[in-house]
Amino acid sequence: MDLETAQKWLKSEVGHRNKWRDEAKKCEDYVAGEQWAPEERQAMEDNQRPTTVFNRIAPIVDAIVGHETANRQSVAYLPRQLGATQIAEVVSAAARWVRDECGAEGEESDAFADCVKTGEGWIDTEIEYEVDIDGQVTMSRVDPCEMDVDPSSVKKNYADAKWLCRTQKMERNRALERWPDGDFETTARKGGTEPIDVIAAAFYHSDSGSEGRSAAEQDMVLIHDFQWWELETVYRVPAQVFQSLPPQVAMAIAQTMPDAKPSETGMSTFTQEQWSTLTSQIPPLAKVRPTQQKRRCYYRMFWSGPAELERKKTPTGDAFTYQAITAKRDKKKRCWYGIVRAMTDPQRWSNKFMSLALENLANSAKGGVMAEIDAFVNPRDAEDKWADPSAMIYMKSGALSGPNPKVMPRPATPLPANAGELMMYANQSINDTAGVNPAVMG
Repeated sequence: MDLETAQKWLKSEVGHRNKWRDEAKKCEDYVAGEQWAPEERQAMEDNQRPTTVFNRIAPIVDAIVGHETANRQSVAYLPRQLGATQIAEVVSAAARWVRDECGAEGEESDAFADCVKTGEGWIDTEIEYEVDIDGQVTMSRVDPCEMDVDPSSVKKNYADAKWLCRTQKMERNRALERWPDGDFETTARKGGTEPIDVIAAAFYHSDSGSEGRSAAEQDMVLIHDFQWWELETVYRVPAQVFQSLPPQVAMAIAQTMPDAKPSETGMSTFTQEQWSTLTSQIPPLAKVRPTQQKRRCYYRMFWSGPAELERKKTPTGDAFTYQAITAKRDKKKRCWYGIVRAMTDPQRWSNKFMSLALENLANSAKGGVMAEIDAFVNPRDAEDKWADPSAMIYMKSGALSGPNPKVMPRPATPLPANAGELMMYANQSINDTAGVNPAVMG
């Protein structure tokens, strides 16, 4: 695949994906307590009305994530054949060691939290050589908003995705250390400081000049990690074919082509190039008719702007380095969503009703009286002593008696009809729409 094709695939998905990103960011804001839209908050502040937030979504999300943390499952490999128990125990111990070294459980819990909030959680599994020169397996959580996926994928966890891409901001110095000759794309438009959308920036390339840009903008560049799979032809040969070869020849084949070792089915697999090499160097193998099959081979390509930086196979060659966990399917919008989306409306109305109640309390009368001019013997003295519970205030005869007293308390402004019941209903609906039993909240 060339760079132009990869950019074309990514561009075809950006518009649809950006709608999901807007919703995902909104859900994350609600969990973080940012539950008023900017225009609503500004209108409320202009009218000097309170913008209250009683965040009932975050405890529910914390309870679900805590439940996952408390019920983590350990990774174990089980033997499929008799006599393989010891091998399975060794492999299980190695897997636990690798996961402990990279803190996999914590990263998976963070990805699960993303899934609860936005509908998607992502984990990146790599082999890093910076910490360990022999290679160390690492697992790290990836921000779902950095990911783009094949729009034709319909299976859970994007199991049937043809391609995926991660677009991330990286410090220029760090990028230059990895790609010294790279021509990188900055994260800001020329002539301004307003940042542009990280994903949409894949199709905007500015010149390398520094006019109108700050030093901070120049220090950040966009790197796209595009991964895809292609079908390649492989040749499968029974392992018995090589038993007739001299031992030194069979050993040389095993050393130079370790991937061609026999599988559980007793078949050795070769790429088209490997098989051509073998048949040219070992004439007896030219008479063998191998079985031709197709298999997926996974590749990745890094680019920034119009420049390709690096191209190679994924570390294992048979899987993407990025793996997703998905929540609920929205068939109409062709996306995934989490538990927070259903709680945003009840939470928003709960905040508005509470704001209304506080505004009503602030603007309504709290004490005070309405009195006629001739109700008091000394009006000035009555004003000074009215708030004193032990003071005696003299009234003129008949001011308090009769069908029409001359002194009355100021009436308080009540809440609109059924506003209190609606606020209680909105609060209750937060748990109802989430489907979380309050008993699990601790």
